[in-house]
Amino acid sequence: MTEVMLTDLTKNFPSGARPSVDRLNLTFTSGKIHALLGPSGCGKTTTMKMIAGILQPSAGEITFDGASVLRVRAERRGAVMVFQNHLLFPYMSVGDNVGFALKMRNESRVVIRARVEEMLELVKLPGLADRRPKQLSGGQQQRVALARALIVKPNVLLLDEPLSNLDAHLREDMRELILGIQRQLGITTVFVTHDQEEAVVMADQIALMFDGVLHQNAAPDQFYDCPASERVARFFGNINVLPGTYAGGLFTSARGAFHAPRAAITEGPGSLTIRPEAIRLGRASAETRAANQMDGYVLSHIYKGTHARYKIAAGDLVLEVVTAPEATQLHGDGDTVRLTLPPEKLWVMPRPA
Repeated sequence: MTEVMLTDLTKNFPSGARPSVDRLNLTFTSGKIHALLGPSGCGKTTTMKMIAGILQPSAGEITFDGASVLRVRAERRGAVMVFQNHLLFPYMSVGDNVGFALKMRNESRVVIRARVEEMLELVKLPGLADRRPKQLSGGQQQRVALARALIVKPNVLLLDEPLSNLDAHLREDMRELILGIQRQLGITTVFVTHDQEEAVVMADQIALMFDGVLHQNAAPDQFYDCPASERVARFFGNINVLPGTYAGGLFTSARGAFHAPRAAITEGPGSLTIRPEAIRLGRASAETRAANQMDGYVLSHIYKGTHARYKIAAGDLVLEVVTAPEATQLHGDGDTVRLTLPPEKLWVMPRPA
């Protein structure tokens, strides 16, 4: 197991107006699975290629267990990368593809054959060594690529969008396979993805990047409960953001004052956020509103089988609310409703500069 540390890691390309990766400081804990998450062009794949040794950084440091690998050739780093498009040799059998790296190391045929069988068993493809890649499904080809990477017993496994080319039902199978192998081998694993759900389900730790800059590195639940910024909150599907001022556990805004005990700031300008599924939706009444309540009216709603999604207008604020599906029998478009924002579900972030 290997700890990977990136210190002020930077990559500039001649054609770029800004760094592709800008002074990235990040640690990938030994034996854990980490996600590099972000939209296209944010620098996540570039970061992974620098770890693998495929790209040379413009500045900064990469260490494996405290030792610099910047001057270590890619094939000697102990890090292997599985690419999004598999890159299998079409003229070779599955077994020859998987065993190729060992052949280049001049291992004996007996050793190679045994290791290939072991790897194909590991990725749930026993008995397919004699087939050609074109005879396999996309999911099977991805498993072969994974077996080919693991056969050299790497210290660090790097996966570039490992599920993006698979159908939904195959994606679930591949996800479970990767998680099972990672737990079995205890190998430090880093995967690149643009899919928030994929990152949350698979990773012990998520590093979210925008425009080459790290914006938050935390356990998956923190991105929902305690986003570092409004941009992070919105990337994880939370459009409920309210500007105001925070002091003494009270957030004051144009929509009133809210008790909010959880905050990333002690006082001053801030942004209040709450997840759509945390807001409680009820009938409006003549009774005086309690603390952390506001009235609004339903702009629109969508029934989605397992839940219903509402857009509620409260003054100039539009909130998104996710409820149980039966709420559609109680609240329709144009209805006046009362919203309750539980204090323990509120989070105050710093105001964007």
